[in-house]
Amino acid sequence: MIDSTLNPGSIPPPPRRLLVRWGVPIVLLAAVAALVAFVARGSLRSRLEVEAVPVALRAVEVDAPATDDESAAVIAPGWVEADPSTHRVVALADGVVQEVLVVEGDTVAVDQPIATLVADEARIALARADAEVARRAALRSEFVAQLSAARSNREHLVDLRRREAVARAEVDRGSAAAEAARAAAEADDAERRELADEVARLEALAARGGASEGSVARAKLRLATAAATVEASRATAQAVAAAVAAARAEHAAAVRDLELLIAENLAVESAEAGLAAAEAEYRLALATRDDAALRLERMTVRSPIDGVVIERLVVPGSRLGGTGAAVAELYDPRHLQVRVDVPLADAARVGVGQPAEVVLDLLPDRVFRGEVSRFVHRADLAKNTVPVKVRLLDPDPRLKPDMLARVRLLPMAQQGQDLRGQRTRVFVPEIALRADTGGSAEATAVVVDADGAGTTEARRLDLGPARIDGWREVIDGLRAGEWVVLGEPPPDGTSVRVVEASRELSARRASP
Repeated sequence: MIDSTLNPGSIPPPPRRLLVRWGVPIVLLAAVAALVAFVARGSLRSRLEVEAVPVALRAVEVDAPATDDESAAVIAPGWVEADPSTHRVVALADGVVQEVLVVEGDTVAVDQPIATLVADEARIALARADAEVARRAALRSEFVAQLSAARSNREHLVDLRRREAVARAEVDRGSAAAEAARAAAEADDAERRELADEVARLEALAARGGASEGSVARAKLRLATAAATVEASRATAQAVAAAVAAARAEHAAAVRDLELLIAENLAVESAEAGLAAAEAEYRLALATRDDAALRLERMTVRSPIDGVVIERLVVPGSRLGGTGAAVAELYDPRHLQVRVDVPLADAARVGVGQPAEVVLDLLPDRVFRGEVSRFVHRADLAKNTVPVKVRLLDPDPRLKPDMLARVRLLPMAQQGQDLRGQRTRVFVPEIALRADTGGSAEATAVVVDADGAGTTEARRLDLGPARIDGWREVIDGLRAGEWVVLGEPPPDGTSVRVVEASRELSARRASP
């Protein structure tokens, strides 16, 4: 229990611990300062700037040495892939997935149905297109019939021009005959009037005894004959006028028939134009029907290859919003490869066509044969590797993509193949070589870090025979990712900061 009668001022203060109060912070600050100095030692230290270029990698044809040395092989991990890639089964029409007909691991054949889409609308569209085709076919048949009738009518009126010409000639001939009959009738009438005048004079003479009764009688007989002749001429003129009227009527009928022939030509041309339009509409209806039939057919998504299903990418009810939507992913088990991550240090010993041996955990007692098919032209900076594709020459149906593998890249001579082949070699500018004796030389290398800094190191290089644009082949002594110093190098072990020179400049310097 605390005694409340005690005076607070009588409580003694705690002891002063100067070592803890000041010593611990000082030690911590010293440690932090030492750590900062250690980390920043590279930036605090002055570095000499040198001009350098990274070594280049080129594929060259070389003699593969006949060796059984196990160290000549390059061993690297990898994983199985489809060669050259997997296949995506895509829908060629949009729609809703009705059923997926395969599952992962199923073996499918080319054109085998993979999935179906809801096809009700497509079937209705096809039925509508079929009906339109039938309607357009009927219209086309109608215009064919119209054209046939118009041509037939025109063929029956081909002699109308001849009939019109004959009728016109008959009118002209009748008109001439009518004019002649009219003239003859006028002449006969003039003769009758003359005889009538003579009869009148003779009768006057006979009344005075100047003419005989016989002469008067004979004159009257001639007058009666002339009157009869006048009547006959007038009748003939009327008959000829009637014939002319008939000829003119025939000519008018022929002219009307010719006008009808023009109408028939117009009818034929109109029928031909209508038939051409109907034919075009019919072909358009056929194309629309074919498009509807194709869409209905595409409601069934089919496999493009013989292969195995890796993954289903849709489920029933999924909406495929356009052509190219993936339904499943397949691979062909007969065409497999292994993607191998080859260390940059070993990349120079790997070339296209190089044989390989592949072992997988699935079948550890079996060694698969392969060959390098190509390089991936992008290195992996994080893993400091170059991806290489190794084609499997004897794949097993049990192998599947993404299975891990161990790959042994063999020298060409170990498989009894042609001793000539492609190899990836390191090349450096000839300007960077010193003491070049033809088969060997010296150079100063720099392993550059992310800040472009490094330390110089003298190297003894084994040179190859290849020269390309002022660059020299290096068999041994330099690795991919290293740099070589141009010009007069600093002493070995000097801390430097690299200034990159262009490869064109270095090649130009190396050229004579």
